[in-house]
Amino acid sequence: MKRVTAIVVIAAVLAAGGVSCKSTGSTPTPPPKRGAAAEDLSGFPETLELPANLTVPREASMQAIAARYYKSMRLKDGTTVIIMPEQTPAIAERVAKFNGLPDAMAKVPGGRVLKLPRVYIVAPGDTFYGIAVRVYGDKNRVTAIEAANPDYPEKNLPAGGVVILP
Repeated sequence: MKRVTAIVVIAAVLAAGGVSCKSTGSTPTPPPKRGAAAEDLSGFPETLELPANLTVPREASMQAIAARYYKSMRLKDGTTVIIMPEQTPAIAERVAKFNGLPDAMAKVPGGRVLKLPRVYIVAPGDTFYGIAVRVYGDKNRVTAIEAANPDYPEKNLPAGGVVILP
């Protein structure tokens, strides 16, 4: 059985504007329990993997959809990154913008197909080049990452920010 190291981003450091990671050993840590959502998402598909496209079964906010589907991601090196609930609003904003919605609280009508891209939470000192190597193991993916994030300048990626991964 393959061993996986989970990295947990510490929310308190995010509030201070930085990101810190803590290795939790060789056993994956389950995603943190989510609080009771203000929106009922019954009828939305249950899945362990992030679907590339989601047909929204009924009206819901991007914030609620992000809380349901953005819980963890796997990096190229096999590391699983747990996404903390405190990061959901920033993810929801980026994914809403990616889908042409005005903001994360915008209601997504039932029947609409949303694209749910993978995301990366920026650590201090991260660059698009470093993200390409860490996530994809391929420095040639830099151009695609830059194109998916035109509002983020290469030299000034904000710590705690959310980068869309194509």
